[in-house]
Amino acid sequence: MPEEDEYAIVSKKEFLTLKRELDRLKKNPLEGSESGENLQSSIDNLNKSLNVMLEVFKQAADDMKLEEHEAEAIGKQIGPLSEKMDMLIDQNQKIAKGIVAIADMVKEKLEEIGEKTEAPKPRLPPLGGGPRPTPPPSYMPPPGAPPITEPEGMEPAGLPPMAPPSPMPPPGIPPEGGEKKSILGGLMK
Repeated sequence: MPEEDEYAIVSKKEFLTLKRELDRLKKNPLEGSESGENLQSSIDNLNKSLNVMLEVFKQAADDMKLEEHEAEAIGKQIGPLSEKMDMLIDQNQKIAKGIVAIADMVKEKLEEIGEKTEAPKPRLPPLGGGPRPTPPPSYMPPPGAPPITEPEGMEPAGLPPMAPPSPMPPPGIPPEGGEKKSILGGLMK
């Protein structure tokens, strides 16, 4: 036969008190104790911290969306500039290749010119040896001959004497008293 449970008669008031206490312990098993109060305050602090952290994450997500939108806008603006830079880079490469090709061509031409000018050099006779050139004829009277005199009042070759020379003006200054002539010398009237 099964064991018999013991039963006791308890008043309804006591029963309700026990029931309330049991419900209260179910809700907060450590109520009233110091460790229970510490645990409860720690849980409350953790709850507040989690709420603050969630707010920070929400704000960060909003900021990231805004930055993403700004990055897209900047990307749209930079796109054409990037294409132009690529075109400039290509053009610069073509120009550089052209300059190198021209430099090579100039170098080749200079080498050809150098070879042509070096090849047909005539040989000069060595100095110090060989026949000496004859001196030009002298127009001086031979030594011991009487000097030739000119007639009085006459210059060589039968010309009248010259007036003493007047001082020359500096370059760029027209002579004094002279009439200015046009560039064509008055040929055109």
